[in-house]
Amino acid sequence: ATLLSAFRDMQGVRDATLFGQTIHILADQSLSEDDFVNQESGEPGSVQVRPITPSLEDVFVTLSRAEELNHQDTSVSTTMTASQKQPEKEVQASPGDESAPEQKPSARRPAAERHTPGIMAGFWAILVKEFSHVRREPSTLLFVFAVPVLQTLIFGFAIDTQIEKIPTVIFNLDGRASSRELQDAFANTRTFQIIEPVYNHEDFRNAFESGRAKVGVTIPPDYSDRLLKGEQVAVQVLIDGSDSQVATTALNASNLLGFNLSTSMTKSFAENLNVVPARDAEGQP
Repeated sequence: ATLLSAFRDMQGVRDATLFGQTIHILADQSLSEDDFVNQESGEPGSVQVRPITPSLEDVFVTLSRAEELNHQDTSVSTTMTASQKQPEKEVQASPGDESAPEQKPSARRPAAERHTPGIMAGFWAILVKEFSHVRREPSTLLFVFAVPVLQTLIFGFAIDTQIEKIPTVIFNLDGRASSRELQDAFANTRTFQIIEPVYNHEDFRNAFESGRAKVGVTIPPDYSDRLLKGEQVAVQVLIDGSDSQVATTALNASNLLGFNLSTSMTKSFAENLNVVPARDAEGQP
């Protein structure tokens, strides 16, 4: 620590920082190695000096220390200035001075009057400036009026949340009346559009791989048989997920279609049952 302080006090030394067992010194080129060796009063050869190129860390430490010293100097000068002005304010506010209380309201009144217009004054200043700018450059009106109108028209045509006529293929392995009703239910919705008939697995897969179809429906061969037995039957619906909005719309529409068909079939099946509803002793259902 003593050696570090001695190096920092040398003339021409910008900064000295301790890094482990080594002291990094940032000094002027006018200082030689002998100047640093002579600064050490101990045994000869106890100090080894080796010039190195300043690193980024050395520069950062030096600048930080210089900024800290400048900040301390500024704080000291500010404190001394405030302490020097304080007696003057106390003299002005002394009881013997009768004119001081009378000058305070008069000094504050113009400031209050200046702030009275406030927001309106700034608003009118900006308004006049903008009109002056438009008068100098009439082309500004194009950006003020035409661009918002064009933006509204373009967004009106481009942004359409109502997705309709999604390309769909149906592979009907049943072929009977019940399966054809399901196929017609998909075709009659505005969400799906049957693009082509599919009769084998190869055509069904090619329609998806080529991108012609976004939705594929496979009706199992036992679809009608299980409905006649009153059993549940599953229909496979494949959806291309490359477009999340289209996929979500197709999924919701297919679920709603299946729910409506299931409800109507259940209702008609219950109405055709030859079973009298249970009644209580008074004949009420």
